Amino acid sequence: MTFRILKLNKKRNNIVLSRKVLLEEEMTARKAETLRMLDENVIVSGQVKNLTDYGAFIDLGELTGCCT
Repeated sequence: MTFRILKLNKKRNNIVLSRKVLLEEEMTARKAETLRMLDENVIVSGQVKNLTDYGAFIDLGELTGCCT
């Protein structure tokens, strides 16, 4: 596994690591890539997450869109 070192205290022999920080950075990068690819009239694939009276919510990976 990969971690980011948040704090390092050599006197106490203590290290604080975070995997969450790296996962959030990866998620932000994937979201930015998805947004970069989106444009009007582009056909995308997704998974229906919820149906409502006014449309469907579609999971596009890091984003959720509403289809009416």
